[in-house]
Amino acid sequence: MKQTMARGLTLLVESLHCILLLYALSNVAMLLRRSPVFILFFASETAVMGRYWRAVRRLTGSKVLPAVLLTVCVALQIAAVYFGGRVVGTIVPFHAPQ
Repeated sequence: MKQTMARGLTLLVESLHCILLLYALSNVAMLLRRSPVFILFFASETAVMGRYWRAVRRLTGSKVLPAVLLTVCVALQIAAVYFGGRVVGTIVPFHAPQ
């Protein structure tokens, strides 16, 4: 029973971590969409999805559940961007020219 609860809690934490990282990376990627650095943030989103997939597969031992949970996480991240909004701003250099 304790092991099941521990796995469930770990799965919940991994899911929240995935959603928050995808949201943050999406915001930065949208902020830098006209810069070549955009590719790095987009690739990082893919890496986060792969890490989440492996973590869920290791925790559950299933092949179907990671796909379902990853789809749910991505849908929640898209909903957060759509309903919650995205970060709007400009990139400010650390050292402003004088």
